[in-house]
Amino acid sequence: MRFTRTSRPAIWRSVVTAPRITQTERELENEATGAGGKKRNETRNTMRQSRLALHSTALLMLFAISCGGCTRTPRNDVITFDRACLAISESDADKALREFHARNPTISTLRDPFDQGTLLHFAAHRNRRAAVNYLVSIGCDPNARNTEGNTALHLHARAGLIDSAIVETLLTHGAGPNLKNSAGKTFFDLLDQSSPETDRFRSFFRALPESNGLQK
Repeated sequence: MRFTRTSRPAIWRSVVTAPRITQTERELENEATGAGGKKRNETRNTMRQSRLALHSTALLMLFAISCGGCTRTPRNDVITFDRACLAISESDADKALREFHARNPTISTLRDPFDQGTLLHFAAHRNRRAAVNYLVSIGCDPNARNTEGNTALHLHARAGLIDSAIVETLLTHGAGPNLKNSAGKTFFDLLDQSSPETDRFRSFFRALPESNGLQK
């Protein structure tokens, strides 16, 4: 639903105007001192509270609609991102993503409207190895960050179940394990330091060519 510049102020005035006491509420107020006045007072207060609740809800809805045009993520991209996530969740994610990519060539740059994560964030966090392989092959940035500064490696480490194939794929394609998120944590910081896998990942990263330009 769209609002024009001329119609929006009128809507704001109708919503922002404070709720007025209706004739029914005035009658209840006048009769409140008579028999059963306490019960009528309670009824009157309930009616007023209901009207205030509706008024607040209307304000929030109008605010959300008004701010909808200010978001950096177009609505079509939001829908496309959600559908791409469904493709990643398919049992044959590689096939599903290829078919989806053929219809939507910009999926490598799509962002989650909620945390600005990429599809690679989504795939790595959910241990979707085939999806990770395909996304890095079409140019999805392995060092892209979400609103918390996390890369795909950070989210994979947080998933709890580390897939060495996913980690090695991301590292091979330039993912930086020493990049810090907003909390100051690197990929290695989030791993179990007592696990031999952690040392193996460090050795694997150090053995990569220096051309990726990342601190080792």
